Amino acid sequence: MSAIPSNDFTAAYGSATEAFLAISTIHLGSIERLSALNLNVMLQSVEDLAATAKLLPEF
Repeated sequence: MSAIPSNDFTAAYGSATEAFLAISTIHLGSIERLSALNLNVMLQSVEDLAATAKLLPEF
């Protein structure tokens, strides 16, 4: 087996790091979108519940 020259290793490591950062950024973007979607759904549910409560007779 031949040793990998250090500049090739550095280039490969840099490429792997860039790929990892790109995937991490995409993943964080997905989490942000899902969080915003969940928040919108929760807010809509609260609004629907409040509207339903207004229709109920008072005791």
